[in-house]
Amino acid sequence: MDYLFETYSKVLPRIIEDIKVKLKEKDIEVDEKTIRKKAFDSARYLLPASAYTNFAMTTNSQVFRALMCDLLSINITEFKEIASEMQTTLKQVYPCLLAKETCIENKVREEYKNQSNEIKPISLNATNPNNIKIDNYIFENISNNVKLINTTEDADKLIVYNYLLDNGYNTEYKDKEVYLNSKQLNQEEIDKYIKDAYNFDCTGFRPHRALELSRYSFEGIIDFGAWRDLHRNRMLTWISSYISPEFGYQIPVFISKDTIKDYIEAFRKVFAFWVKLVENGFSKEFAQYVCPLGTNAKILYTLNAREVDHVAKTRTTKYAHFSYREFVHSCIKEIKNVHPNIGDNLKDYYEDSLLSFH
Repeated sequence: MDYLFETYSKVLPRIIEDIKVKLKEKDIEVDEKTIRKKAFDSARYLLPASAYTNFAMTTNSQVFRALMCDLLSINITEFKEIASEMQTTLKQVYPCLLAKETCIENKVREEYKNQSNEIKPISLNATNPNNIKIDNYIFENISNNVKLINTTEDADKLIVYNYLLDNGYNTEYKDKEVYLNSKQLNQEEIDKYIKDAYNFDCTGFRPHRALELSRYSFEGIIDFGAWRDLHRNRMLTWISSYISPEFGYQIPVFISKDTIKDYIEAFRKVFAFWVKLVENGFSKEFAQYVCPLGTNAKILYTLNAREVDHVAKTRTTKYAHFSYREFVHSCIKEIKNVHPNIGDNLKDYYEDSLLSFH
């Protein structure tokens, strides 16, 4: 961990200078604060998952109770300590719901935990020169990888039917077709009403709730730094593996060829240590603490078309971090492939360029 922090301190000023050089070459003027922010966005990939982060959480007593039961049921000392501290504080507000008698460890969960310590790296690009070899294992340099694995059948017609129904029209849905005043709608009419549903609330720029009927499940590989930011959106289900070198690692955008050498060497040292931990009996759940934020995880990302609209608007702009901008952009492309009349209404601000400044 000391080596990671040392490399971070060494690499950060280099990245700042690299960005300045690239901006000068492109004749772009940007203030120092913005340059440093972009540099931090790249350098943070070297920070370990065990590095502290400040955050605030607002929720209700039921969620707190479920969270504390989850934390108590995970075999990591820090989680149990956090749960105990939360309970001590919150039982003053919710003395019955969060008492020690009702907020307890779920011992049965241990039976279902994956106890396998077998190391099985995935292989998507075995010839990548930036892959890291540790003993007999190859941990690959994998950028955001997205695959749509499930979606709603006849999503556009379901959306239109419910949109019209909510707005008082005489409409029916039968034999997977939509009828308005007993007349079957053609594809052009369906596309028009889809567009209307997206433009439903012109004041808040929020689409109609009928769009919640179209759901998408993506399987993806994403780095933990982006993972931390993206999973916080509200109307979605995010299920993930542990952070693990088995799913590879990412190289950030704003980094020069000279700096990459130090960057990859840091990952090489940490991945070698991770292998040593796992081969000596430590769980992957525990070993993930040493992994840098640039290490990947495998995720299942499920959300509906209305939430995709929100995620696209907030996570593809030039103000967003480059790692999850690319991930969300890839999700939108997958939606356009299966439901073009839905996907074409999504606001995708992604630009495939190395430099995005505001």
